[in-house]
Amino acid sequence: MESKKVSLISPVWNSKEYIKEFLDSIKRQTYRPLQFIFVNDGSSDGSEQVFFDEEEGLIGAGIETIYLSCPHLGQAAAMNAGLKVFDGEYLTWADSDDILDERNIEAKVNYLENHPEIAMVRNDARHLENGLLTEGIALKEDRITQKIFENLILCKTYVYAGCYMVKSEFFEKCYPKRCIPLSSEGQNLQMLLPISSRTECGFVNEVLMTYRIYEGSHSHTKRSMTDYLKRIDNFSKLLEELMPYCDCDEDDYRKKIEEYRNISRKLVFDSVIQRFRQ
Repeated sequence: MESKKVSLISPVWNSKEYIKEFLDSIKRQTYRPLQFIFVNDGSSDGSEQVFFDEEEGLIGAGIETIYLSCPHLGQAAAMNAGLKVFDGEYLTWADSDDILDERNIEAKVNYLENHPEIAMVRNDARHLENGLLTEGIALKEDRITQKIFENLILCKTYVYAGCYMVKSEFFEKCYPKRCIPLSSEGQNLQMLLPISSRTECGFVNEVLMTYRIYEGSHSHTKRSMTDYLKRIDNFSKLLEELMPYCDCDEDDYRKKIEEYRNISRKLVFDSVIQRFRQ
């Protein structure tokens, strides 16, 4: 039986320093057929040239490559460009500063093939910060097959792009027009929340991805209290925008959004008070 194609989409903006290592990790993937879609989100640092320099090696490794370019409108807009053209039965996505272990894709495909009742799966990961590796970021409660819908709303679980894979048919049930809502908060919640409202999420108990933490990255930029409160508001707005795409009770959903706001704002205020006490 012919193996099912996996499409991997990567929005890229000014990541020249890390892209070659990322591309090398894609070349080493043990799974085929693999379609890699590089979306240049208006980079100005020569990121796309690194892709062009490495494209022959990707093709030589048996990977189908697609290069797309668009104005710099953010990760979600770049993701939408890739979503318009992918054609794999399985869909995954990764940031251009991630490093995928060689079995990252194969292990998740194997899980989904062996669990046809489940439409999404994730793996464990490690952090790389200041040259130090921290193995296994998944908490005990993450390490089981479960409905993660509520935990995603409440930010109680991880959403690293390079950890997840979904069945394309489920994605298209959520987004028939293959277009996710735009947000300054990235693209991961848009991809994961509607699907998680319809299926459990499986877990591959292997560390299969390295997530970089560095000053200036989108998720770890230093922010003021005002910035954090604005981000909470932006996240809450995104949750509201995603509700029509989810299979859920609207009243319960709104209660969870309010719970998220209250918990997150309290954490911000408590951290400020703690700073003043030091």
